[in-house]
Amino acid sequence: MLLENNIELTGTEELWSIYHWFDEKIEHSHSHLDFQQSKEQLYQEMKQRGLDLCFKIPSKTPIQ
Repeated sequence: MLLENNIELTGTEELWSIYHWFDEKIEHSHSHLDFQQSKEQLYQEMKQRGLDLCFKIPSKTPIQ
């Protein structure tokens, strides 16, 4: 998968794939971290690559 110009064109499954890839990377390289530290490290790794916006995408649209 290649994100070239616009992350908005990325589908939900692709975003989950990216998230899980980073999560597994953190889990293996920082196994000493507790859950909260691991979550923060995951966010920082994604933020360094401009992917922190993925954390702000709701999984469901609220009904009003």
